[in-house]
Amino acid sequence: MTALVHQGATTLGAALAVSGASIVVVQVVRRRSIVNSVLARRWMTWAILAPLWLLAATWVPGRVALLTVFAIVAAREFGKLNPPMVVADRWILIGWAAVSGPAFALGLEPLAILAAAACSAIVVPLWGQDVEAGPGRIGAVTFGLLLVVAPFLALCAIASDVSAAAFFTVGLAVALSDVAAFVIGSAFGQRRISTRLSPNKSFEGVLGNVVGACVGVGVAVAVGIVEPSLWWMAPLVALGSVTGDLTVSLLKRHRGVKDAGSWLPGFGGLLDRVDSLLVSALLVYVALTMVGGVS
Repeated sequence: MTALVHQGATTLGAALAVSGASIVVVQVVRRRSIVNSVLARRWMTWAILAPLWLLAATWVPGRVALLTVFAIVAAREFGKLNPPMVVADRWILIGWAAVSGPAFALGLEPLAILAAAACSAIVVPLWGQDVEAGPGRIGAVTFGLLLVVAPFLALCAIASDVSAAAFFTVGLAVALSDVAAFVIGSAFGQRRISTRLSPNKSFEGVLGNVVGACVGVGVAVAVGIVEPSLWWMAPLVALGSVTGDLTVSLLKRHRGVKDAGSWLPGFGGLLDRVDSLLVSALLVYVALTMVGGVS
């Protein structure tokens, strides 16, 4: 674990330095202010979250606490983006976001936690005999459990049943995938791929997702954080990053809002920041399960 702390701190320091330099270059090319730019605020947010992620990778209580806070905030923002969810449904989702991580830490299986959560999502509309909106409410809460609660449980399982290093690498690859997508997309993006969901997303930006994810996993392999056998995480992270971003964009466009919230400076809501992590975590977890990495 001490080696992971040293290697992780060195890697994060280098990643922040490179990403900061990239932001400076992009702003100079665009002839825009650096200090007061959105990119600078985003970099500051990354600089704050990066050490927290390393702490989560190396200290179990810290991991449970961080992921639980993330899950609660993301669940709250998800609830606001889904009009079918009444107040009771939102509290059900927030409640499961709050207890799932600690329940896993106490030894409960992720599937059991999610099954219990899904049952509660069904029971409340049935109890209220909500014939009109019941099916939509059940679907919205279940979708929230899949998109918000399940990924954080998956991350807990990866750290617990595979390694803290794999957990750290997933976060690193997702972060660099997002950074590269934003930088490359901002500098070179021309061909749009989803004008209705995310007007600024381009093919060049998606290429940045792939490059960033490959760099993230590649660096982790090169410095000895994870074994070369985990190289396959890179394409899954890239796919998850794009899919997660578009999924949350779909929710925001349906609701008619620009951001899911205002929790993080320069990013909007937490859900805007962790959307790539959510789907990526699920894909990596499923792949690890299939190859025997997660029992």
